[in-house]
Amino acid sequence: MIVIRDSGSRRFESGSAKISGNLKGFIEEDLVKQIDNFGKEYQSYIVEVIGDTDGQVNKEIISNLDT
Repeated sequence: MIVIRDSGSRRFESGSAKISGNLKGFIEEDLVKQIDNFGKEYQSYIVEVIGDTDGQVNKEIISNLDT
């Protein structure tokens, strides 16, 4: 399990699903490597993403987290 702690520099804007530059960099430079390492170690590539929202409806897209 990979846990991503809340970081002010890697947050979505309230009511938005747009990925910030800091979050995109973290995903591309760190998170993908962690997922790849776990996949090799456990010989599996099933990825389940679970998150929580700020309670605001996403204005840009429909999401099952908003219902």
